[in-house]
Amino acid sequence: MTVFIEFLAKIAFWIYLACGVVMLFYLRATLLAWRERGTALHTAEKEAATSRAYHSVLAVGVLLLVVGAVALIVTLPPALRRLGGEELPESMLVTPPPALSPLPVTPTPTLERPTRPAGVVPTIPSFITPSPSPTQPPPASACPNPEARITSPGMGDKVEGRVEILGTADIEDFWYYKVEFAAGDSPSEWAYLEEGREAVSDGLLLVWDVSGLPAGSYTLRLTVVDRTGNYPQPCDLQVIIE
Repeated sequence: MTVFIEFLAKIAFWIYLACGVVMLFYLRATLLAWRERGTALHTAEKEAATSRAYHSVLAVGVLLLVVGAVALIVTLPPALRRLGGEELPESMLVTPPPALSPLPVTPTPTLERPTRPAGVVPTIPSFITPSPSPTQPPPASACPNPEARITSPGMGDKVEGRVEILGTADIEDFWYYKVEFAAGDSPSEWAYLEEGREAVSDGLLLVWDVSGLPAGSYTLRLTVVDRTGNYPQPCDLQVIIE
């Protein structure tokens, strides 16, 4: 708006001059129309002259309004000129409130599961190696705890190919379970098969592919660990691979 007012002020003289010339033309037309009206003999001629006079007077009024508007705009105080432009008077500026500093956000801790390199059998770190609870004597049954047992296959079953290992791993304060196997009925060393971080109740624990193992007797072991690092007596199950 400031730029427009400055431009208008530069050409204001020529606007006044043009409006003055046009007003003189319409004033002359008004005088001629009134003279014709006075000398006219017929009513139609008088009405036509009157109409031309009124139109000329109206045009003069419009030109006077244009001149007055230009004069008003170019004489506006500088403070009002800046209302629509780039700057405002300091008295009219509103100082925004200071920005509030963001509250510190504490990230929620998450339990990260370590990644397993391809071909490497995972092991439980030594500082969380579970130790069997010494308060219970070894039971006579292979799977004494109903919350940590293998239900299929059964004791002494013959298996081949891909075998679905079904059971339950859902003790109180569950952390994880792992399944191991070994050759023979009373092994001392175990090979890792799989682990699970979600509790299972009468469901699939894992699928065991025995197609690459020699025929014979093998023992499956299910160990279910709680978050204190302890676990009940593992579930040992003997199967025969054909």
